[in-house]
Amino acid sequence: MMQPLAPLDETLVLCGRARTALYMDVYEAPEGENPYELEIRLVDDLKADEVPVFACGASGRIAPWGELLSTAARARGAGARR
Repeated sequence: MMQPLAPLDETLVLCGRARTALYMDVYEAPEGENPYELEIRLVDDLKADEVPVFACGASGRIAPWGELLSTAARARGAGARR
């Protein structure tokens, strides 16, 4: 059973324009195709005060967001409150 989404720190506020993406299970990529291209393009294009919102579906097999994407988003000012 999936656990509900919960904040890590309830004292923090996250606001901004949502930039959305949808992940899905991929079991193979055609030769010459980069399965991460759209994800990288979205993160590279984040503007200050935009918030990336990535839907991962219900399979529970996808956990795409980690330290590298957090660092890239933070460097672009995404989700920042000034």
